[in-house]
Amino acid sequence: MKRRSRRPEPHRGYRPPSNVDSEVRLSRPIRAYGDELDVIPLRRATLKDLKRMEAAGLNLAALATGDLSSLTTDALTEFVVHCGNIPRGSAEQIDLADWSEVVDAWLDMFAGDEEDEDGDPTSPTTGESSPRT
Repeated sequence: MKRRSRRPEPHRGYRPPSNVDSEVRLSRPIRAYGDELDVIPLRRATLKDLKRMEAAGLNLAALATGDLSSLTTDALTEFVVHCGNIPRGSAEQIDLADWSEVVDAWLDMFAGDEEDEDGDPTSPTTGESSPRT
């Protein structure tokens, strides 16, 4: 009797979201689905994503007034996991220095890219100008 060999499962690898809106560049790569990522493409957040973030502690009413205290790492992890299509364990590998990029990406998505009269981006929470670098 001939033994059938089992075919190995094909490497699925990381699959970025199909409708990428922005991306977070990482100073230190992370591993996701067996692949090394130095950029996390992000799709635009949906109401379902905001509900997940609220469940993780995000307070949208406070955020709308400029209070960023509810923008917790748990809420941002939900954002990266669902909008970046990466596992939670991969999101937890993001270097602390790169979390500011995650915050900026989320705030840009939440408030939109506003510009002042000089064409410089403005802070979505304070409205203050922040010159391009």
